[in-house]
Amino acid sequence: MLGQEAGNKLIGYWRSHDIKEAYEFAILTNLIHQEWTGISFKDHKNLKELKTNFYCFS
Repeated sequence: MLGQEAGNKLIGYWRSHDIKEAYEFAILTNLIHQEWTGISFKDHKNLKELKTNFYCFS
């Protein structure tokens, strides 16, 4: 639950700094994910054989 709360706060911060387009969120999220795991979000998804996206920017 803390991860979701942190994610919501981060998205709120990005929105308050004029980052509003979905692709901008995707780029920033991928950078954070890559720093955390050492691989891109797409590569991690393929490694885990995930078929759908589970993170939504709404």
